[in-house]
Amino acid sequence: MTVQLNKTFTETLKNTTSAEYKNLKDIMTTLLNKEYGGITGFIGVSVTGFREGSIFTEFVVETTEVNAEEFAEANKEFSKAVTSTIAPVIGSVTALYNSEDKLRIDGIIYNGNRMRLVCEPSINVGQISSVKWTFRGRECTNAL
Repeated sequence: MTVQLNKTFTETLKNTTSAEYKNLKDIMTTLLNKEYGGITGFIGVSVTGFREGSIFTEFVVETTEVNAEEFAEANKEFSKAVTSTIAPVIGSVTALYNSEDKLRIDGIIYNGNRMRLVCEPSINVGQISSVKWTFRGRECTNAL
């Protein structure tokens, strides 16, 4: 998941041993635990890093199941908590679902043949607003 903070990015946020990195990670982890800790099937949270563009904070919320309504409420409360504690949030919290199900292709695919890709996660993730298909790091596009 990602949240963008309206705060100036500094190079020290690339260094996981810097005081600034550790401080922001600790604050974000505390807020994440507070806001996501009550959702059904909660296992834990972890901040995975920061990147430039104001400050993008990358984090993982691990659960045994996904309740879209609970996540939507937690996202809203998390944004409020970050705004009041660290800096205003730009946009909204962005979620990414990585399925453990691998793409299976039955038969040979010839260049130029049509293929239909359908996104149907094995768990209920609520309404899906966008999907990005990639293969070996390259985006699959509709090339009609």
